[in-house]
Amino acid sequence: MPKMSGLDLAREIQQISDVPILITTAYTSTEYMLDALDLGIKKFINKPVTINRIIQDIEKVVVQYRKEKTVKDIAKTLITKTKNDSKELNELVVQNKELEKNLTYYKQLVDRYIPMMTVNKNGEILEFSTKFSELMGYEEDELMGASISILKENGGGASIQKEMLEAIHKKTTIDSVHHFKSKDDEVLKFKTKMVLFYGEDLLIAGYNFYLEIIA
Repeated sequence: MPKMSGLDLAREIQQISDVPILITTAYTSTEYMLDALDLGIKKFINKPVTINRIIQDIEKVVVQYRKEKTVKDIAKTLITKTKNDSKELNELVVQNKELEKNLTYYKQLVDRYIPMMTVNKNGEILEFSTKFSELMGYEEDELMGASISILKENGGGASIQKEMLEAIHKKTTIDSVHHFKSKDDEVLKFKTKMVLFYGEDLLIAGYNFYLEIIA
């Protein structure tokens, strides 16, 4: 750089902010790398680099930074509460336990009364509700890890695999109607909502399917 080195600039930034710093560099000397590590540089990107590589590395560092910042913020809040008023801290703990209890309750409701399943981007079933397995007539070990093709479709309309590709292409929720055959070959008609979910790398990781049986 014209007026200062990249490491000097990193030092200046760290005096005013705790944002993560990535360095693109052609240096490979051990001394340079150790100096950078001492500064807490989050990522080295050796030149020459591509735009896609830079974007991917930035996204990974941002995700990790947000996680660390969330943990730090929670810790600071709890420490402050402890110093100011232990009663308030106890109230927070009680409220958190109540929220966890309510969350468990609602998860149980969903599991028992709502047909749903989670499928990874390769079409393998990762999770499903008790209601879904009961309607389809499969045991847990038959569905877990199975291909979504185990759900045999009956009748016209787009196949669920085609809709999965469409959801990825358009990055949108897909609402449709499907006729699935149960294990006993009973044809069940469902309204289906397919919702994409994303992994820590900010890429599409799979699909959540929420189904409503149509009488």
